[in-house]
Amino acid sequence: MVDVNLLDDRDSELLELLKNDDVKAFDELYHKYFGRVYNLVHIALNDKDKTEDVVAAVFLHLWELRAEHQIESLNKYIFAFTCMEILHKRKAADKTSANYLPALISKRFGEFRLSLGRFKRVLG
Repeated sequence: MVDVNLLDDRDSELLELLKNDDVKAFDELYHKYFGRVYNLVHIALNDKDKTEDVVAAVFLHLWELRAEHQIESLNKYIFAFTCMEILHKRKAADKTSANYLPALISKRFGEFRLSLGRFKRVLG
């Protein structure tokens, strides 16, 4: 079994390196999280081009704001930001995303519960 604290420690190390513009640290984070981010976005959007746009936005955001981040859990941060980007993409397509994404998240990622009311407030 993998020690979760070791994973969190490595993420913390990588975040500190990232704050100092370490491209290798970003590359390691990218490769570590790319698959999970891509799969979540692709399942939610079911569109290759939109998926690639969202994935690029997630990692671009992480790089552009690297010095400003106060992240406690990189996994949760990336997951939450990814969900927000999915919502923005789906909101542009239709307003039904408020009902769709929370169901998808709780089905696929039970440890990260998000309320339907919260998503509806985000969507306005």
